[in-house]
Amino acid sequence: MELSDWPLVVERGLRATDAIAVTSWPQELVFVHSQRCPCGGRFEQLDHALVSATRERWRVRCHGCDRVRPFWFDVSSFEGQPWAQGRFEEVRRLFSDALERVSEGDIEGARVRFSEVASREPWFGLAWYHLGMIAMIQDQPALARCCLETAAGILPLDPEIRGSLADYWDQEGDPVRAGRCRAAEAALRDGIG
Repeated sequence: MELSDWPLVVERGLRATDAIAVTSWPQELVFVHSQRCPCGGRFEQLDHALVSATRERWRVRCHGCDRVRPFWFDVSSFEGQPWAQGRFEEVRRLFSDALERVSEGDIEGARVRFSEVASREPWFGLAWYHLGMIAMIQDQPALARCCLETAAGILPLDPEIRGSLADYWDQEGDPVRAGRCRAAEAALRDGIG
């Protein structure tokens, strides 16, 4: 087995026995589109199929290296429940409203909405990212670290998150960790570019 440039990245959902639990079909879509191949490339969807009452499989191809891989999802929480789409739409609206509040300068209103998104859908890495950024500007370093590291765990190949972690470590006076995060950010930007 060949190691990638990112050996600490764990690829989830490669087998039906390691299916990713989701609460709606749009969540599957967002999850797949937010992931990166170990080479840094983005995925394009080839197909998806409901394989059983509790498992759905997507096949994707990497734009960077042409690798084809599956994403297995555990759909037991919503299969056959039409209201699941509405549940995801509510989360999407909350997230959009939070972004709008940031652009209007209503940081506290945005924080409340990002918190609600993360509470309803803990896999939503961008909500954790924005909560971390808000915690940084509100001088809450412990919370900022927790949120940004959670975001990095969900979206390990996102250069923006790595850059924000570097900023965090700079603020905390740890140039070694900041340097590691900056190097990861640069490598991800070069690899994804």
